[in-house]
Amino acid sequence: GRDTPIVENAGFYAAVYEVTQGDWARIAKEDFEQVLARQEGGGNRIWRYLGERLPVYHLTMSDVVTFLEVVNRRERKDYGVEAWDYSLPTELEWEYAARSPDNREYVTGNLLMPDAAKFRFDEVRTYNSEPLPEAWFRRRENLPNINGPMEVGSRSIASYHGLHDIHGNVAELTCTLSITRLQDIPGASRRGSLWITKGGGWSASMKQCAFGARGLTGSEILNKFTGIRLIARPPVAR
Repeated sequence: GRDTPIVENAGFYAAVYEVTQGDWARIAKEDFEQVLARQEGGGNRIWRYLGERLPVYHLTMSDVVTFLEVVNRRERKDYGVEAWDYSLPTELEWEYAARSPDNREYVTGNLLMPDAAKFRFDEVRTYNSEPLPEAWFRRRENLPNINGPMEVGSRSIASYHGLHDIHGNVAELTCTLSITRLQDIPGASRRGSLWITKGGGWSASMKQCAFGARGLTGSEILNKFTGIRLIARPPVAR
């Protein structure tokens, strides 16, 4: 909602932070532990990373759509014709909000520095077959190697437009469908659509966190690596 920091882009605004479990409880009126218990009740294996400032995860597209309906209903109630419209970004909108004007791959240049994002850096020695510079390893020293996401904004390096955790932490769901479907994947036991995710997650490699990299998740797959970041459009932009 409007009490969440946002940054202006071309015709839309992007949330500075990924949606947190505290945001979910405040807006959806449902403690995030209840969300996980509900998912577990369906016979799913659930991982618990709980905290007010931790990002949401383990959501289906149905959960996200319901959450957005609550956000937009409250917005219309509070602001009427001046209400903003909240949604997931498309893949192109995500990249526009995330990228710098130059052609760099990451917020820190053409290497993702370990103190700039929560990603899988513990076994990294090379990038594009080249040894990593000594400065990369110095910036990795004394960083906690936590199994799971970190509190949003824990890494102080933001994107060009001021967005935090644009790489790693949780991959961010977009509203862009992939042309690949679940049934197209050899050995897949489910059928259905796949949605594009961006930014990688806390267990992603450096390459998987690049601005141009894509991940995929199914509509009803409970992915522990994927969360959401919202965008908003004011009335004049719609």
